[in-house]
Amino acid sequence: MGYSTLGKKIKRLREIMKKFSAASTFAKSALGTLAICVSVCCLCVMAAESCWAQDAAPKYKTIPTNAKYRDIDTSDLSPEERRVATKKNSESRRARTEAKTAARKGIESNNIDAAKPYLNGYIYPRMTQPEALSEAGTMRDSFFRTYLRPDLNPGARQQLINGSILPAMKTIANGADYYPAARLNAIAMIGRIDDRGLVRSGSEATPPIPSSAAFQFLSGTLNNAQIPPYLKAAAMQGLVRHLKIDRAAQGRLLDAGARNTLTTFAVNTIQEKTPGQDKWQPELSYWLKRRSVQLIGEVGTPGSGGKLIDLLMSVANDDTQTLWMQFDAVQALRKINFTGVPGDKASEVVLCATNFLQRSLEQEARRIQSLVDDLVYQGILYGDIDYEVEGTRYKKNIGKSGSMGGMMGGLGDEEMNGGMRGMFGRPGAASDEPPAILVELPNYQLNLIRRRMKILAHTCNDLLANAKGLAPATGEKEKQLVSKIGNFTEKFMKDSSTGIINLDDDLEEQEQRESYTSQLRTICKDAADKVQNMIASYNGNGNNAIAPQSPVVDPGDPLNGLGG
Repeated sequence: MGYSTLGKKIKRLREIMKKFSAASTFAKSALGTLAICVSVCCLCVMAAESCWAQDAAPKYKTIPTNAKYRDIDTSDLSPEERRVATKKNSESRRARTEAKTAARKGIESNNIDAAKPYLNGYIYPRMTQPEALSEAGTMRDSFFRTYLRPDLNPGARQQLINGSILPAMKTIANGADYYPAARLNAIAMIGRIDDRGLVRSGSEATPPIPSSAAFQFLSGTLNNAQIPPYLKAAAMQGLVRHLKIDRAAQGRLLDAGARNTLTTFAVNTIQEKTPGQDKWQPELSYWLKRRSVQLIGEVGTPGSGGKLIDLLMSVANDDTQTLWMQFDAVQALRKINFTGVPGDKASEVVLCATNFLQRSLEQEARRIQSLVDDLVYQGILYGDIDYEVEGTRYKKNIGKSGSMGGMMGGLGDEEMNGGMRGMFGRPGAASDEPPAILVELPNYQLNLIRRRMKILAHTCNDLLANAKGLAPATGEKEKQLVSKIGNFTEKFMKDSSTGIINLDDDLEEQEQRESYTSQLRTICKDAADKVQNMIASYNGNGNNAIAPQSPVVDPGDPLNGLGG
């Protein structure tokens, strides 16, 4: 709406206002407000249109598709124009089919020049165009399946990699004027290039050998301050693939220098010393720190004097880090080869993993209670439900909510907001005993809690029991602790399945006196206490056990004491 049109509308509104003089004061106020609102709305629309115009302006470049392979959009054409365009599109499809066939034959016959017109004129341009990049994963799969097949002869493979794929993808990945999605896709393409393809079956079944030239490019992006952090994260994904295949090949593919390049970047990133890291967004910096911790695990070496072990333990022991950052460090320790590591260092690893298990289970118990407290207070605030606390259960407060009849009439399964379910005693129960309301989290949350509990316990036990070279380096005292953790984990994995329905069980309805949520919280809290006692026993040489410390209670926390 233009300013002149707006002025006319306001003038017309004022004329109408004069005709209703009986309510002039009210009308003037209302219409004046309306006029202001209309003005503001118009300005907002004009500003939005300006922003939209700016957003629509091309900020990034694309590689144009060769005209003979390009389709014409027929949606806005007249019937005659559509007939012409349809004929042109048919010719384009035929040209693409013929060029694709010629490209495949050229690649297979070591004639890469025969493939370049189609690759450079259609395939690579599409990898820069946003409408095609929405299917980037499918596009990559199709490319490798069509052109870089495992049975491609070595000479043709190297011609295609070094003469076409790598130059094209490096140009896009390094080009700041390409779409970020195009640059990410280019890094992902490079990360999948193999000098020798995977052969899955038959007498010649072999693992792939990742491209050494691809490794050089990907590792080179890590310490290049001109490369944005989101591309470093994508490069790390490809490098982790290289490391995993190297591990499967017993370390025959990468030398010490290559591994040192990766661990140096990882250590610097964790310690916030990577060039340009001070300008990274906090979320990306956090993500790259986690990826760096994982990268050290994939390299799998303890580092000179065990310095990488020390770094991972410092992260795992740092309760100011997020749970999952600590968890990544424990997982990384599981992949370290401890062969030849001194006994005192191995003992530290055992205690580090056990302490993490204790802290994480205690934190999980607090998390469950916090979720329940939130659910209860949602019921109070939004469901107009009045509760009183009784241990780990919540009951209707009869004294505040009226008679038994009023209480019973107001309760139903749907009354609990956020997934709470009202569960009552059996019919015929004593009328003076208020029915219990069991506060239950939704099933999807309970399943996530169970899964998280199991992952934490399994990962710590797996490190202690199965890390290469750890057991031989530990003393008798540590072996006893590891054995106790193993027994504990076996029972914990079963206990934490509480609330999962077994269809083979008798499903006869029974009165439930405690919610599954509360049971999981109790299991977590009891488990944390048991592990704490193991640690205390370990510290006291198995004799003078140190009493487990109680968690510090915040006296200002209004939720203290709720749920026991």
